[in-house]
This record gives sequence, C-alpha cells and structure tokens, in this order.
Amino acid sequence: SSLQKLINMVKEAENKQAPTQRLVDKYASLIVPGALIIAILTYLFLGNIMRAVTVLVVFCPCALVLSTPTSIMAAVGQATKYGVIIKSGEALEKLGNADTLAFDKTGTLTYGNLQISDIIPTKENLTQKDLLRLTATIEKKSEHPLAKAIINYTKQQNIKTEEPKDFQMIPGKGVKSKINQQTIYCGNTLFIEENKIPIENKIKHIIHDLNNEGKANILVANNTEILGIIALSDTIREDAKNIVKKLKKLNTKIILLTGDNIEAANYFSNQVGITDVHAGLLPEDK
Repeated sequence: SSLQKLINMVKEAENKQAPTQRLVDKYASLIVPGALIIAILTYLFLGNIMRAVTVLVVFCPCALVLSTPTSIMAAVGQATKYGVIIKSGEALEKLGNADTLAFDKTGTLTYGNLQISDIIPTKENLTQKDLLRLTATIEKKSEHPLAKAIINYTKQQNIKTEEPKDFQMIPGKGVKSKINQQTIYCGNTLFIEENKIPIENKIKHIIHDLNNEGKANILVANNTEILGIIALSDTIREDAKNIVKKLKKLNTKIILLTGDNIEAANYFSNQVGITDVHAGLLPEDK
C-alpha cells in the first residue's frame, strides 16, 4: 500500500548513512584499536589493570559513534510527524546547503481542499446537474485532486453517477471514457486540443476569466464539441507568504512548479511573492 511504502522510505532513510556518519565511523574504527594498544602499553609499563581499563573506558567511542545516527533518526522521525518525508541522512545533510527550493502549488502553498466554484454548461438543453453528473461519471476512477473534489461534491448533492467504460487516464492532461457508446473527454485545454475538439472563442474567453481568478478548470467535451466547464478554487495557506519571505531572507531562490496554466499560476504566485513560475508542467516535467 502507499502507507507501507512511506513507512519503508522512513526506515530506509534511518538506515542510510549520511557523509558525516561515514566519517565518524571511519575515525571510530581508528580509535578502537588505538585505545586497545594504549591500554595494553599502560598495563605493561605500570602493571596496573585498573588504569588499563580506565584507558579503555575513556577512549570508548560510544558517544561519538551513536551521536550522528541518533540525531539523524530523531530528525527524520520528527519530520515525518509533520508530513515531511526525508529520503536519507545524506538528503537531510544537503538540505542545510540548499540555495534553491521548488514548491508545488496544490497541497503545498495551498490547502488542496478544492471546492467547485462554477458549473458552466455550454451546450443547449444541458443543465448544471447533467454536466456535473456526466463529469463525475467520467472522473469516477481518477485519483486526481480535481476529480476527487467533483466526486465528493456530487455525493453531497446526492447526484447518482454511472460506471464509466473503457476508462483511460493521461497524466497531467485528463481522462476519457465511454457513456452510451459516446466518448467523453474531461481535462485541460491541451488535452481537448490534442483530441482535435474545437474550442470556440466565447469558451476561450470564459476560460481566460476563470484563470485570472486563480481557478482550475476542467473542460468536458464529446468528439465534436465542448459540453461545459467546471471550475474549482483553492485556498492559499495563511503562512505561505511568510515562509517565502523568510526563505528569501536566507538568500534562497524560490521556484513555483504547477500543472496549472500560467494565468492561474501567476494569480497564486503574486499573492505569496514568488516571481520564478513554471506553469503547465506534466508530473515528469516537475
């Protein structure tokens, strides 16, 4: 399961040695035989076993050997409690020297609690409820945060959905499936254009306005036309702006990475004070 994978990552991080730890172990391996030699010489020259044992006790590198792995385990474990997964002691050590930090937007700078703000049917005789039911049906098997927000909303509204057929997900773009032998597409503008579905100018204006409001939107279409748009809004974390400000004081470069379009990305980046923005990215691009 995903949870077990995270647990395994934490265990691996605790077991993976940092450069400092390897250095400490190297010196410890020299100290131990050195202590033994000095203890033996002490006994041979002084003939006092107590003093020889005292040398061994004083020279024992327990604290030296245990201090580094203990501090790394404590740091990794404490970070995990706050939802930060550190892959290794080496990564933890390198973090102290980092001069650039890249933030994802959704769920990092924002809460990731997406709420439906606009339901806009663009086809005649298609109601908001019909558009919502259709979208939720197509998105039913998707794991994307936008899809989950739509499905949760339909459940709250007691809107029943069907089971999609031939479900297909294209990461970072959208999903498609069949309902009543008709293929329905749900995704971003790029996904719709790639499937050669025309987007009218009036729909482009609507999308542009939604983007300028910082809203994420899903286009719903069949093989020939756009059926509607569902827009979702997110909330910026209260401490996001302050975090960015503090990091800049540490001479750290801040980058925003997002799969959203540039208008929506700029809306959020302007509020938190990030100027280096990379929008429209697929997961592998991030």
